[in-house]
Amino acid sequence: MLTTVSCASTIDTLVQWRYGTPVPTVDFTVVGTDENGVISLPTPEAVEPSPTPTATATQSPPPTFTPSPTATATPIPQIISYQDQENRFTLRYPDNWLVNEGDAEAIIFASDAQTLTSNNIEEGAVLFFFPGEANTAEEPDAAAILQLFIEHYVVFDSEEILQPVTPTTVNGQAAAVARADAVFNRYPVQVVYTALVRNNRFLVVVMMLADGNAAAFEPTAASIVQSIRLQ
Repeated sequence: MLTTVSCASTIDTLVQWRYGTPVPTVDFTVVGTDENGVISLPTPEAVEPSPTPTATATQSPPPTFTPSPTATATPIPQIISYQDQENRFTLRYPDNWLVNEGDAEAIIFASDAQTLTSNNIEEGAVLFFFPGEANTAEEPDAAAILQLFIEHYVVFDSEEILQPVTPTTVNGQAAAVARADAVFNRYPVQVVYTALVRNNRFLVVVMMLADGNAAAFEPTAASIVQSIRLQ
């Protein structure tokens, strides 16, 4: 005869006593006992293992395309022709430079408004044009005119001539050039002097470049000087 027995182990009983926790009983069915009184338990039925779920492939979303930011193109300056009918010379300059014809002593071209209107060249470049007539029987010498101009053009706090007056040509015209390092109103500048002569007229150009970024502005300033044509 099959008998159902409820039991709890001694350890479980002690646990219940020590902690006051109810211990669940285990019900099992006794199949029988052998001659020694050993209880035989039924063999549990084999349990079919649950099938392992097949992993479902998860499709990754396509990569998101992020367009590169569009670079803003720097406008290319247009070249403007300049003509001074009174002093009879022409030149070409970029339209992002500014011109001041109202100065009593010189015509001034500058790379920006601050440099044009102030006496401090903190950055950028400025060109001073000093036109004149030689009133001599012979064509004046560009080197002699430039040397005389440098000796009397005392506007710098200090000046060191790096390249003495040297004859050259500018746009096919007789000319002379010299270079110097100077301090102008407490700011260090690089100076390029140029003198041109033609038809008994001369034009002296003083290029001042802020020492900190002279390399960025000298090519443009030099191209303006090289475009000068005396009439």
